[in-house]
Order: sequence, then C-alpha cells, then structure tokens
Amino acid sequence: MMTDLSQQYSGANSALGQDIRYRSCNDGRVQALFCDDKKSQAFLPSRERAYPGLRGAAPRTLGFYQTFAPYCEGKVVLDIGAGTGAGLALLQGAKRRIAVDESTLATGFIGAAYEELEVLERDASKRPLPKAEVCLLVDVLGAVEEPGQLLRQVAECLAQGEMLCLAEAHASAAQELLAPMRRAFSGPQLESLLEESGFRVVEWLSTGAFLALVAQRQECPWSERLARAKAAWRIERRTEALALLQEMPAIPGGYREILWLRTRALWLTEVGEVDRGLALLLEAQQLAPNDAQVLENLAELLAFARAR
Repeated sequence: MMTDLSQQYSGANSALGQDIRYRSCNDGRVQALFCDDKKSQAFLPSRERAYPGLRGAAPRTLGFYQTFAPYCEGKVVLDIGAGTGAGLALLQGAKRRIAVDESTLATGFIGAAYEELEVLERDASKRPLPKAEVCLLVDVLGAVEEPGQLLRQVAECLAQGEMLCLAEAHASAAQELLAPMRRAFSGPQLESLLEESGFRVVEWLSTGAFLALVAQRQECPWSERLARAKAAWRIERRTEALALLQEMPAIPGGYREILWLRTRALWLTEVGEVDRGLALLLEAQQLAPNDAQVLENLAELLAFARAR
C-alpha cells in the first residue's frame, strides 16, 4: 500500500522545472513519481541527500548552487556527489553540466528528473574524472573516507587556474553528526586540506553553519611532493616518505610549509626520533603561533617527551 504525499510536499518542485510527487510505502520508504509517469526506486529519506520538495534530515543546499552560479557561466561544470541533481539543474548558464555520484539511487533519480544533465555513476575518490572547468563539492567531503584523496582526484581534472566551489558543514562543539557524515570542518582545517591537495582559497563566501568558498587549482611542488610522501607512508614505505620531505622546495610555501613541518615531525616521532620531531614542531609554531593543530601536536609531544 502507498500513500500519496503530493499535497504534503507540493509547491517546492515547480521552481526546479520538474513536477515530482512522492508516495510513501508501508515499509517506511518513499517513491518519487515524475510528470511523465516515470517512477524512481523507493528510498529511505535520510541525511545522505535532500530530495526536492521532500522534508528530511539532509540540509538544503540549493542556496550554495545559486551562490556558485556566476562561477559556472559558460563553463563545463562537474558536480561531484550530485545527490538528486537539483542543485546542478539550477546552473542553466553552464555550457555543460555533468552530475557524478556513486549511488545508483542518486543517478537514477537525476536521469529521471533532469534529462538535460549528463550523469556519471562512479566513486570519484577512486576513478578518474572527466575534464572540467569548474568542479562543485557541496556537502560531500564530510562523508567520504579520505577527503584528501577525493580532492587530489578533483585536482587532476582541473587545469591550473580553474575553480573548485566547495561547501561543507562548519564544525562546532555542540554538533551531532548523522550518518553518513563522518566529520565537519573548521576554516583553517579546510584551508589546510585544500592547500595540501593543490588548491588556493581565493574567496570565502560563508562562515556560518556551512563553510562555502571558491578555490583555484594551483600546481605547486609543495603539494605534489607532500601527496607523494603521504602515499608512500600509507603503504609503509617510511624511509621513502621521510626522504621526500627531507628538503623543502626553494619557492615560498606559505601555509604549506606548516603542513610540511607538521607531517615530517609526526612521522619522525612515530619512528622514534622524538627530539627531531619536537624541533620541527617548534619551527612550525614560530611560523604560525596560533595554529591550533600545531599547538595540539606540540602539547602532545611535549607530554610524551616528559613521560619518557
């Protein structure tokens, strides 16, 4: 048995150019019905994605797509973790719009709701992405296992100088994350992650409940060598990883220098060279006296050194 929810959720879909009705199944799931009598797979409303016109735990993110619209005019736009595609559908000034999501439920919904969008079903963290001029990541990094790996994949599909538009939940002390979300971000943490992955933040658009920003792809020997070192460390090639971070690049690194010093310091500590690790963290602290991560690492390492 199914209950017609079209009256309860009517009115929110017309602005998106698609008439969608929802019916509830007796097992708690919901099914979307489209104006041409196509039906979606039944799904459970959750924090995973927001369906247009349907109330649920997932935050409404369409406003971010509207904010990002000027950056997408006339461009090839790739929306990674596109969800239902409703946000990408708003960007009608883009030259080409490609929705990427690893969920069959999501890509099926997009294909039924927005025929003007190209749809690609894949795990963007693990498989190459098509070339684009602008990439969108909206409420995605907080859910993936390795945010840095996904950002490096995004960097590969953008040429130098091209843009990443990103919005992620802003971390707060009283926050309660619902699955599938794994984390939220502070501003410095997000900027650090972007710097490490080959991006430079050019504009902060929001610092409220969500952090929204525009970052530019920037080829940089600091980022590239740090990424290679981390890849070697993950597969326990520790000597190689430490050697890659032995000598800093000649060009100024800005915040990347702090990332470099922190990473090498923590690795040296892990292989038993605590004093050398401490010296590097003190050097990082001189460059960035108020950096919370450096101060936290320094406090932990000092406590460990005293306990020896």
